[in-house]
Amino acid sequence: MYLLRTKSYAQKMIKMSTLTDYVLGIDLGSSRLTGSLGRRSPDGHTTLLSIISQPIDSEIRRGVIHNVEEIAKDIQQLTQKLLQRESATIKAIKVYVNLNAYSLRTIDAKSSFVFSEEEILEESMLEELRLDALTQIDEKFETLDVYDQEYMADGKVDLRPVGALAKVIEGRYRVAVVRKELLRSLDACFKRLDVDYERILGPSAAAAAALTEEEKMRGVVLLDFGAQTTSISVYKSGILRHMAVLPFGGNSITRDLTQLNKDWSDLEAYKLEKGTAKHYTEWAQDESRREEFARLEDFDKTANEIVVARMEEIIDNILAQITYSGIDVAKLAEGIVMVGAASDLKDLSGLLEKKITLTVRQPNLRQHFYKIENGLELNASDAVAAGLLLLASPDCCKVVEKTIPDRTKLDQEPLISGFETVDTTFVEPAKKEKPTEPAQKPRKKSSLFGGWARLFDDEDL
Repeated sequence: MYLLRTKSYAQKMIKMSTLTDYVLGIDLGSSRLTGSLGRRSPDGHTTLLSIISQPIDSEIRRGVIHNVEEIAKDIQQLTQKLLQRESATIKAIKVYVNLNAYSLRTIDAKSSFVFSEEEILEESMLEELRLDALTQIDEKFETLDVYDQEYMADGKVDLRPVGALAKVIEGRYRVAVVRKELLRSLDACFKRLDVDYERILGPSAAAAAALTEEEKMRGVVLLDFGAQTTSISVYKSGILRHMAVLPFGGNSITRDLTQLNKDWSDLEAYKLEKGTAKHYTEWAQDESRREEFARLEDFDKTANEIVVARMEEIIDNILAQITYSGIDVAKLAEGIVMVGAASDLKDLSGLLEKKITLTVRQPNLRQHFYKIENGLELNASDAVAAGLLLLASPDCCKVVEKTIPDRTKLDQEPLISGFETVDTTFVEPAKKEKPTEPAQKPRKKSSLFGGWARLFDDEDL
């Protein structure tokens, strides 16, 4: 994390007050960036103020930033748009960012202590046990989070052993890890922007927006179908049992379709309009689609076979990940909840239900917000951006107050824009009239102040 401060004339002009109640999130997707802005009330309720998306090309691949400079500019522009919608004069000092790289996963870890005699277990003992388990993680991985699975106190399962009497205690954990080299580009991006940031696991952010605590208790699978990755999270008894990010998504389908010798943009449009996860031979059995089946051309049949084959492969991998969780599919009472842009593929829920034998649905992403401003509509692709706001702390922005600058220093120190929306129109101090001298023409305002009208300027990078 970075909180880098550059001493400059711009900062000397600004007097920072206390933190505001704003929360700010950036979802770094492989096909687009999505920024979200909200406010947190003193009683903990979150109001969603704005969600904005902008497409990107290949700067992020499978959740990993490959072009730091371009992504820094995109984040700059996106944050500018979010903050400019607010009438308050605020400066962003921290951003919450999702981490959804293809190597993200949970791995097993465990540790045990044997005491000389029976001890009453305390939280500090469990924390020491947890830290000991983390020493077993391969050094090539960065540890992101630890999820307690269960404890064994003298051989008996105990989910919350604090206060229990035991001579032997064993802790079993799922540890979220990612390859260290994949974090360097993220660090470099925000170092370039000169702004602090905090990582939140993309699957955890999606779960915060899409799932309820009751669903996590009863057992549920959360699927996030993105452009280049698909993340799977399995919950049971209120505990994350397994998490993985697979290196394929909606773009995998489009890439397969390129064998039909069409342009990528045409195939993407075709997939969105006519793509379906239901094989065309099954359409004849559906009375509502028999007429559509009769009109199918050879191109449509071939394209359909390609789409279905790819989706079946992805679902087979999803089922394997659910199996790795160690939870019997039959015990996942709340079935599958799916989010992400690629989850809108027609008949996808039907294919999932057929192959995994669980009910499938899309969530109500409005459920955890106290209020949503301006009639904003949330769709499946907004789950991570919305969840970032729900998990973030209200430490993202500060109010900035203007002070009258010392004009003698205008040409001595540069102005910076930063993550802010500031009205910095210079106000000339009133001059006293001198009756013995002719009135002077007012001096022109320095053009340097024009830079403050822009939140992020490409030259700042």
